[in-house]
Formats: sequence, structure tokens, C-alpha cells
Amino acid sequence: MKSNIKLPTQMSEDLAEETGIHIGDGSMGFYRSGNKTHWSYTYCCHEVDDEEYSIYVKKLMKRIYNLDPIEDKKRKDNTKVLRYTRKNLVLYKKNLGLPLGKKENIKIPKWILNNKNFKIACVRGIFDTDGSISIKKKYKAEPYYPVIKVSSKSKLLINQIKNILKEFGINLSMYANKRITPRNPNIIWAIGISGAINCRKYVNIFGFSNPKHLKKYKKWKKSGGTEI
Repeated sequence: MKSNIKLPTQMSEDLAEETGIHIGDGSMGFYRSGNKTHWSYTYCCHEVDDEEYSIYVKKLMKRIYNLDPIEDKKRKDNTKVLRYTRKNLVLYKKNLGLPLGKKENIKIPKWILNNKNFKIACVRGIFDTDGSISIKKKYKAEPYYPVIKVSSKSKLLINQIKNILKEFGINLSMYANKRITPRNPNIIWAIGISGAINCRKYVNIFGFSNPKHLKKYKKWKKSGGTEI
């Protein structure tokens, strides 16, 4: 039996973070089959690397919308899909400023940009899904230099994230990956946050909800958490 959907009447940090998750790894739309229209919002992740985070996403969706997903696994590419098939959910998200179909020019909605805490929560959701953290060797034999990165096809989105990070005093680099191939025909825009001071500042302000990223960061801190 389907649960009764709960659509928020007020904006919240939970809703802003879930919007960031949607911007990163979500998609929604509808298709017609015969006389029926099928509506769907899906969240996709790696079925192994992001298993813990998928549980977090399910709990967040339950808390906000009182919905449980249909879970699919695409075994060929190790993708796990959480699918929510409610028309009113899709229409609600569309009214929040999220697009149907392709996300090439997706952006952070205005209602988030007008609130400091919403911006923090939304950026966290984006980095948790489309971001990564790596420890590089740089000038030493062993990895020691942390880099937090996020990328997107949407230059507008990356510019918004850049402006938000700068508001909080975080130094960064923005660049375009122009290695276009038939398989990847789009320019990918990226932001890199490099070095111990900047990465610590990012985590202290925005944090991670994705255990995959948090474990890497904690491992780096345990090893000394410095660049020298």
C-alpha cells in the first residue's frame, strides 16, 4: 500500500540539501504509455560505493515527503536507483525550480540563494553526489595533499557554487575539461578546493553527509591532516 505523500509547506535545510542531491544525482520526468502518463523522480548512485549514502537519501526523502522508493539495481554498470513514482512529487519539485528531463543548464533555485543555511545545505548535497575528495602526492612520495572537487555540465551551476564558496572565504580554482569525445561530447566545468587550510574550512562550514567522502577526509586527518 502506498504511503500518503507529505508536501512541505515551508522551505527548510532538509529540503535545500535534498534539492542539492537532486541537482547532483537526481532526474525527473514523465512518459506516456497508451492512455497513461507515468511520472518519476529517480536518484542514482553506485550500488557499492554509495550504499551507505543511499540509506541516508532514503531517510531524508521519508522525512521530507513521507515516501519510500522502489529500488532497482542495474547490474551491468553497478548502478542503484531509488525511484519515486508520484506525479505530485514531480510537480512539487518542478515548482521548486528543478527541471524535467535533461539537466545541462540546471541551477540552484533562488529560494536557496536567499538564505545562508539553505545555501550551505544545498552545496553539501551537490558535493555529496557530484563531488569527490582525493589525497594527492604533489611534491612527496606519499599522498598528503587534499583536493575536494565538484563538476557539472552546467557552467551556470558551477558559477553559482563558486560564488557561494567565495562568500564563505574559501579559495578555489574553476576550470573547464575540454577533452570532448563522441562518448562525452559536453564540456565539463569543475571547481577544485586544494590544500589543508581550504579543505578544512570547507568541511567545517559545509561538511559531508556522504560517508564515502567523510571516511576519506577522516583518514587524511588521522594521518596528520597537514601539507608539510
